[in-house]
Amino acid sequence: MKKKINGVIFSLIILCFGFCGSISAEVIDRIVAIVNNDIVTLAQLSKETEPYIKNMESSGYSDEKKKESLKQINNKILMALIDRSLTQQEAQKYQINVSDIEVDNALENVKKARSLSQEEFENALNKEGLTLKEYRENVQKQILQSRLINHAVKSKVIITESDIKNYYDVNAEKYSGKKKVSLKKYPYGQ
Repeated sequence: MKKKINGVIFSLIILCFGFCGSISAEVIDRIVAIVNNDIVTLAQLSKETEPYIKNMESSGYSDEKKKESLKQINNKILMALIDRSLTQQEAQKYQINVSDIEVDNALENVKKARSLSQEEFENALNKEGLTLKEYRENVQKQILQSRLINHAVKSKVIITESDIKNYYDVNAEKYSGKKKVSLKKYPYGQ
C-alpha cells in the first residue's frame, strides 16, 4: 500500500512538472549595479539613455560608430546613476531635503529666464523626451546634490580667529590704511 501511495505521489509530481514546464520565465529587469543597499536596474539605465539613443539614431553614424557611442553613453550614464544613488544616500545620512516649494521656485525661475508660459515650457520638455514630473525629479536631485556639496564643503572649511589674525599679520601692508603719496616735479613755464 505504501508503495502505491508513493507511486501516485511521484506520478503527480511528474505530472505537475510537466504542466509547469510549459510556463516560460521571462526576465523583466536586471540589476546592473549595487550601490551599498540600493540597486541600479537595467530599466533605469535604459530610461536614462533613451534620449541619447534617439539622437544617435538620427545622426547617421555607421553601425560600428553607434555601438561604440552606445557603450560610452551607457558607461557615463551608469556612473551618473551610481553618483545619484550615493548622493541620495549621503543626503539621507545628513537629513538634507528639498521641498516641493523649492522645486516649484526653481521651475518658475527657468520659465522666467526663458520667457515661457506653462504650456510652452511643457512642450519644450516633451520635445526633449521628458514629462513635467521627470523634469521636477531631475531639478529636485540637482538641488539636493548642490546642498550636499555645500554641506560637505562647509563642514571641512573651518576658519578660526587665529587663522584670520595670522593672515592679517602676513598681509598687513595690504590693509594698513597708510596713504601713499608720490611727488613728481613738473617744470613751470621755463
